[in-house]
Amino acid sequence: MKTFEEALEAISKEADEVMVSKQKDYGPKNILDCPVGAELGVVVRLYDKLSRLANLLKSGKTPNNETIYDTYLDIRNYGQILMMVHKKIFGLPLKK
Repeated sequence: MKTFEEALEAISKEADEVMVSKQKDYGPKNILDCPVGAELGVVVRLYDKLSRLANLLKSGKTPNNETIYDTYLDIRNYGQILMMVHKKIFGLPLKK
């Protein structure tokens, strides 16, 4: 990578692949049908991710399950999910 834009594109591609993979596993209902509402449900998930990350960074512990980088990807993706929910496009179907 030689430019900021190329780096941004590479990270976005990686994060998008993770989000599509998780969407295939979970589907949109886990967000859209959340009992407290889609946006607030994502905020709670995002808070959990941020709290876990803060704990790991402060403690210096090595995570047992997902890597810290995986957490960064999830945080990015939750932000994108919030934007999609806000625009009412989160439930769009996946490509075949």
